[in-house]
Amino acid sequence: SSPGSGVWSVEATLTGHSSYVRCVAVLADGRFVTGSYDKTVKVWKESSPGSGVWSVEATLTGHSHYVYCVAVLADGRLATGSDDNTVKVWG
Repeated sequence: SSPGSGVWSVEATLTGHSSYVRCVAVLADGRFVTGSYDKTVKVWKESSPGSGVWSVEATLTGHSHYVYCVAVLADGRLATGSDDNTVKVWG
């Protein structure tokens, strides 16, 4: 299916977090980032555009509790918010 067709189907199911995935943010280059109750942020990359094969490019650790939100800053850095009462900026 295609986004313009009005019909959507699952193209890939990604595993890698050890607990609930709470948020997703898309990077300008096609990668995306997920935040989880496992206290990590993962950066995902597709092996080639349209392949449907995704892998974890990086796992960002540093929060001591659930990651609730991820935002992409204008310059491509990431900001993450956590139940540990902190916001972290990653670059």
